[in-house]
Amino acid sequence: GPESGAYLYGKRTFRRRGIILNNGIDLSKYKFDSEMRERKRRELGVENKLVVGHVGRLNYIKNHKFLLDVFAELKKINADSVLLIVGEGEEKDAIEEKARRLGIENSVILTGVRDDVYDLLQAMDVFVFPSLKEGLPVTLIEAQATKLPCLISDTVSRYAKQNDNVEYASLSLPASEWAKHAQRLASIDRESVSVEKLIKNYDINETAKQLEKIYDKMLIYLIIVLLFCAIYPLVPRKHIKWLFIALVLALSIMAFFAVPKDTDDLYNYFRTLAKLRRGGFKCLRRMIENGEEHW
Repeated sequence: GPESGAYLYGKRTFRRRGIILNNGIDLSKYKFDSEMRERKRRELGVENKLVVGHVGRLNYIKNHKFLLDVFAELKKINADSVLLIVGEGEEKDAIEEKARRLGIENSVILTGVRDDVYDLLQAMDVFVFPSLKEGLPVTLIEAQATKLPCLISDTVSRYAKQNDNVEYASLSLPASEWAKHAQRLASIDRESVSVEKLIKNYDINETAKQLEKIYDKMLIYLIIVLLFCAIYPLVPRKHIKWLFIALVLALSIMAFFAVPKDTDDLYNYFRTLAKLRRGGFKCLRRMIENGEEHW
């Protein structure tokens, strides 16, 4: 996301030159399917349960111990609840031990690594993601692709929210408050949720088109420069300046057709375009001042 770009390249540089290409997902696999939901719930034996879900590696950063605290509080609100944790990792034994201490071990399902995550997401009622530190997790995007309500910690990037049924909560809040939020989110009509924003930003077909545009633009610039290099030795010296003028105009026209649709980016675009033109004409001015015989 933008935070990573600003961290790696600096805010100013990334704001002027950065391009964000999201990790494309085959959303057709994650489309909400009520029949698949019922089938998976039968397989798991949770047909009449409130299923709290989580997908991620079982490590300290994912904060599963707090997740168990939240679920223990949710059990007090809704006794017919189960916690479905998908993933494997070094914290597995600690998670099982804490579940026993809380007396909820019979309501916690640890599936391990699965190759049918998209189907398991269908079976869940609410996705809880209380990470201590996180960038932009793909599992959260996948959960939203199934229209699953999500309750996530405020350490997760704000750009992770694509659907309206996603809420952030502070880790400073007690587990009981998280449990109340999760219970409320689970009651939202899942099928009424729009995923238009998510499709626009993360559908693999859309991201492929964005990548094609980037490559097309780079290729055209490269062709223009290579063509200039090929023609340069063949042009009489007295006409060299006109060749440079043609190059500057060609690059300017290319830049013009790359005007961003987002008006927030127009200022940076025109500033960059002005620099391109100033640089090109400054080069021409030096050529003219030095005299054509210099070439």
